[in-house]
Amino acid sequence: MTITTLGDAMTEAHRRQQLTIGARSAMRTRRDYARLVVPARPATHRAFVDLTVGNVMQDRARSRAAASAYFGRMMNLEAPRSRYVPIPVEETDPNIEDRIRTSLYVMGSSKPRAHERAERFDKAAAVGRTGVAGAALRHTLNGGRDQIIEQVKSTHVATGFVRVTAMDNKVCWFCAMLASRTDYKEGSFDKSDPRFAIGGNPMANAKVHDNCRCMMRPIFGGDVPERNKRYEKLWRDLSEGSDDLATNFRRNWAAMVSSSQQP
Repeated sequence: MTITTLGDAMTEAHRRQQLTIGARSAMRTRRDYARLVVPARPATHRAFVDLTVGNVMQDRARSRAAASAYFGRMMNLEAPRSRYVPIPVEETDPNIEDRIRTSLYVMGSSKPRAHERAERFDKAAAVGRTGVAGAALRHTLNGGRDQIIEQVKSTHVATGFVRVTAMDNKVCWFCAMLASRTDYKEGSFDKSDPRFAIGGNPMANAKVHDNCRCMMRPIFGGDVPERNKRYEKLWRDLSEGSDDLATNFRRNWAAMVSSSQQP
């Protein structure tokens, strides 16, 4: 059970497939917000949220199904002696609709400061469109991320999962930091800063932000992909020089990215 070059290619294809699913969800959300919402009229935003929650749930289901198929292909490739038994791809978070609804309200209409600062109506509307699109993308792709984590934890063959980033200079420091860590089911994601965990949320281990392009890769042995080893080295190199490792990493990461260096 080893990391394979074909597995690397399959993982990147899966990440891009998920981004396509998420982009469609985000674009539809932006379109519906522009069509329905008048920022100064709360009733229009409630109508938008009622419509969008159902749409995002459908997109999450597509993301979960794609992730389940990817997990099966990866297990057959990198753990070929194991018999793959898929688990259901139905939604497992009983509170997910409430979470989506809350995000859409917060990002689309509960930003009074942004609206008060806006000198013109169209600026306020732009703030809302950007916010709800990012939230829709996160919740949609969390469906696939959830699915990978659940399947890793449901089979003894998978030893853990790692975070897979876009590997470009648009990756934020937070995603890079987490990509440097391997979660062997009860590993570093669980032990990271508790401020990023949400009680009762199965995605607490993934710790993703709006517009995040990361996905999860299952691991079926003791090794990790070269891209994650690269992030491990970057973490060691960029976090040195201060007792506050995360702050030092963040500053050095920003300097590296601003100089257009590839991570």
